[in-house]
Amino acid sequence: MRKLTLLISAIVLFSVSTFGQGASGGSGAAANGADKNFHFGLNITPGYYFLSASAPNAANGGSIGFGFGLNLEFYFSQNYAFCTGLELNSFGANFTNTTQYSAFKNVDSITAHNYKLQYLEIPLQLKFRTLPIGLMKYFGIVGITPGIRVKATDSYTVTDGLGGAYTGYSESGVDASNQTSIIRLDYNIGAGVEYNIAGTTSLQGCLSYQGGFTNLNSSSGQGSIEAKAITLTIGVLF
Repeated sequence: MRKLTLLISAIVLFSVSTFGQGASGGSGAAANGADKNFHFGLNITPGYYFLSASAPNAANGGSIGFGFGLNLEFYFSQNYAFCTGLELNSFGANFTNTTQYSAFKNVDSITAHNYKLQYLEIPLQLKFRTLPIGLMKYFGIVGITPGIRVKATDSYTVTDGLGGAYTGYSESGVDASNQTSIIRLDYNIGAGVEYNIAGTTSLQGCLSYQGGFTNLNSSSGQGSIEAKAITLTIGVLF
């Protein structure tokens, strides 16, 4: 997976270089980059992640996630762009799974899971941007983000729900590849601002909501868990 990540990064950077050289021709960009039809940037993305769960699962609160990567913006007009890139996002998924006897419907055991998940993601978004207002430009984004799982671990605690002598047990850092989905797909919508620093270089901040399309739990008969998030993307555009 590491080799694949490096290969994709190399291809993206080569594309940036090639397209950037083509885009730099002509009369040049305006002082604030308004006429530039291609931008690339680096960003970090902290976020708050929470779950939507179905029986026999119950969500156990949220967790803080973090991502970083590069983004590419291709403008097909001055104010409208197709945005993509490559990001590595890590977040937690905390939920409880309840197992029952099939005959008597009494609770057999309760397992509290704490997934640590990492996905390599390629956002596919449309960006709608205003004309410059002083040094500021305001924008909205909408799109989807497919991702492929890079790593998944589970730290869980099993407890007895019958109140008997059985006290349960715990495990930490267990490989959860067989219990989690290799593909993640979510939709996102957000709004943000660009602040011009100098020339075509700007700082960018965007507050977004992400909703999950896919079940992160791949275990058969174990119900669904869908990750949702509120994220803040902070980066620099060139």
